[in-house]
Amino acid sequence: MIIRNNPGCFIFPLSLITLGINSVYAGEYFDPGLLAIGHGNSTPVDLSRFEKSGALTPGIYNLDVFINGDEYGYRDIEVMATDQGVAPVVTPALLKELHVNVKGIDSLRNRPDNDKITDLGALIPQATVRVELKNLTLQIRVPQAKMDLAAAGAINPELLDNGIPGLLLNYNTNTSRTWSRDGSPNSNLFSGVNGGLNLGPWRVRTSYTYSYSEGGNYRYSDSDFNSTRMTRTLVPLQAELAIGEVNTSADVFDSFPARAVMLSSLEQMKPYSMRGFAPMITGNAETNARVTVLQNNNIVYQTYVSPGPFVINDLYQTAIGADLTVVIREADGRVRTQQIAYSSLPNMQRQGAWRYQLVAGKYNNHNTAFSDAAQFVQGTLTYGLPLDITLYGGMMAAEKYYSGVLGTGISMGHFGAISADVTQSTLNGGRDEGQLSGQSYRLRYSKSITETGTSVDLTAYRYSTKNYYSFSDFNRRDYRTGIDDYPWAMQRRRSSFQTRITQDFSEYGMFSLAASRDDYWGSEAVNKNLSASYNITVKRITLGVGYSIDRIKQNGSWPENRSLYANVQVPFSIFDRNGDSSAYASYMMSKDNHGRVQQQASYSGSLLGSRLSYSAQQSWSNGKDEPATSGLNFSYQGGKGLASLGYSRNSQWQSLNIGLNGGLIAHSGGITLSQTLGSSVALVHAPGAVDTSVLNGNVKTDGSGYAVVPYLADFQKNVVTLDPSTLPDDVELQKNTLNVYPIKDAIVRADFQTRTGAQAIFTLKDVQGAPLPFGAMVSLEGDSGGGEAMFIVGDKGQAYLTGLPSEGVLRVRWGDSSTQACQTTFRLADISTKQNIINQSLVCR
Repeated sequence: MIIRNNPGCFIFPLSLITLGINSVYAGEYFDPGLLAIGHGNSTPVDLSRFEKSGALTPGIYNLDVFINGDEYGYRDIEVMATDQGVAPVVTPALLKELHVNVKGIDSLRNRPDNDKITDLGALIPQATVRVELKNLTLQIRVPQAKMDLAAAGAINPELLDNGIPGLLLNYNTNTSRTWSRDGSPNSNLFSGVNGGLNLGPWRVRTSYTYSYSEGGNYRYSDSDFNSTRMTRTLVPLQAELAIGEVNTSADVFDSFPARAVMLSSLEQMKPYSMRGFAPMITGNAETNARVTVLQNNNIVYQTYVSPGPFVINDLYQTAIGADLTVVIREADGRVRTQQIAYSSLPNMQRQGAWRYQLVAGKYNNHNTAFSDAAQFVQGTLTYGLPLDITLYGGMMAAEKYYSGVLGTGISMGHFGAISADVTQSTLNGGRDEGQLSGQSYRLRYSKSITETGTSVDLTAYRYSTKNYYSFSDFNRRDYRTGIDDYPWAMQRRRSSFQTRITQDFSEYGMFSLAASRDDYWGSEAVNKNLSASYNITVKRITLGVGYSIDRIKQNGSWPENRSLYANVQVPFSIFDRNGDSSAYASYMMSKDNHGRVQQQASYSGSLLGSRLSYSAQQSWSNGKDEPATSGLNFSYQGGKGLASLGYSRNSQWQSLNIGLNGGLIAHSGGITLSQTLGSSVALVHAPGAVDTSVLNGNVKTDGSGYAVVPYLADFQKNVVTLDPSTLPDDVELQKNTLNVYPIKDAIVRADFQTRTGAQAIFTLKDVQGAPLPFGAMVSLEGDSGGGEAMFIVGDKGQAYLTGLPSEGVLRVRWGDSSTQACQTTFRLADISTKQNIINQSLVCR
């Protein structure tokens, strides 16, 4: 063959051309006969399934489906033969479930829901579908522009788990005993329990406290149930129904306790893209452009848009008050940027988002005898409008009392965010007072200035006219202050101011200020609170100074107390080359307006992987009746709870205190102890896997293979992982990671499939005594380990098998025909020595 190329001609060897052609059209091939070299065995073995990485055969696979990294649970996915080999099948119905905008895609809009699609990229450019056999997942990628943005980040209801029936409790018990030099011992005991019962979608919750004290001839005890309620999550409404003792929301009206039926929207059930407040971003793209949103130089959002105007209304809620930078990168490389000022308040909502609450019941006077229990009905609604405006309001009606609120919040960009509302109340004061009407006006403001590090977290001012009554005021108006109440407990607030400000000076430290001031109608009392502090860290040494104003109850009076304090903390890691030391020393001194000076020096640290904490303190004061006091404290955080021990003494007394707290779950498999439980928990069960570590916290399985992961995120994916290196020698896991999606307050099971049994090396031979071929597959008949396990025959017919019973049947296959299969029985002579690997020779027939 001659190839002409100006100015000369070159002749290439035909063999080289032929080699090039073969390299294009021929796949890689391995001759199975090479495996028999040196073994005197020419038994053919079918290795075609190993020729390509991740190769599939047609059939139905149960796969965990992901789209753009979001999980949507297990589904039966068909794999079909095509002209290009094999490919997984997706349908328009499945794509709709995965929030692909099928109606907005011309090539998919008119296809039947059950239409089988094997090449999604031909219908949606840049879309891909692939099966990952190593983790049994179907990975789908679709450009963001082809997704249903209104549902971005939406919770898939099919994944949500109500959990199992069970009883769950948190307990907190502490006791102390004090021996005085001049008197008899004093003892105190406190015990608190909270939790309840889960039955299907219903949860019953309550709290119980018990206290006891004695000393000399004095004895006192008290017990109480409170916050008893029944709740249920209503998934279609993205809301929670609560019946019993509840607290109303503070979003619109002031919060108060009630015995009521309450329906509240659940913010955490909304898609990420619709939670809280974030501005709407608009712009124009000249090509297929990439739009990136940054905040504090961190990417918080990225998508691809088509030429023309675009709108981004599903931006995740980000740091309140930090401005946004929008970068538009055109397909030809041109880059444009725009700045968007961003400020928000806690009750603001993005455009089209909402939050609501409906309550009917009566005011709860459970904790005090000094109030009425008026029946009422209340409703509130917060809704996001265009132009970064939020509108909120509510109505309340009770016998002889009515109230209404109307307000709005506005994000003003560079000027921060502000909200204003007015509350009108009307009550019937009887013959003497007649009808009393009043108003309460409130302003709230927040702003963060990234350039200067200044943050006004929340500043609020509220003024109420003389005849304004909140619902709590209305229920307390005919009662006097209780013995244990502060003097202004029954007073009606006239004005209130509060602010929180921080200033970050970067490496030069941080200043923070929190202040509040309240005064009251009919009283000259002014309640002031102030705390200001400045902290700086220099070479890991922390220094701080502060000033505070508060009130301390003494002899029936509430005098104002002002104090100035300073502290220093020195970590011992600065003296350690590796910086591994967890110990540190600290010193604090304070002086108040009464001339009292207090000082304390302490040494603290931790051991055993931070599970054991310890501290020693020495404090002294200039007060004549306050001798120097020494103390020691220890605490141990284990997988089954927290235990603490403390001892202190001075010249006048000595005291010992002990504390225990943790949780437990009673379920169909028994009772499992735990650390303190959160809202939702995972009950891990791995049969036979005793004392196995769970990577979610300091938790290990008990003697029955159970463990509790105490803090899960409601309505989100939570990954529960077992550490395979801590498994007993005779136990194997089919999978060491599971995903769970708990509904609020659920006990979800995380069942790990295990294989328990002996380990053995079998030398497998045919009836002529020749070893079975390399690559043959071995399975255990009747395997109950959560799916049939497959083992591969290696060199000289040897196969390593685990999880074996004392006897059983092995099936071996090295091809598709009946002549390429055999079976054999085995019996393990000594299965009690589980750590030893048993070696046997078997004949396969």
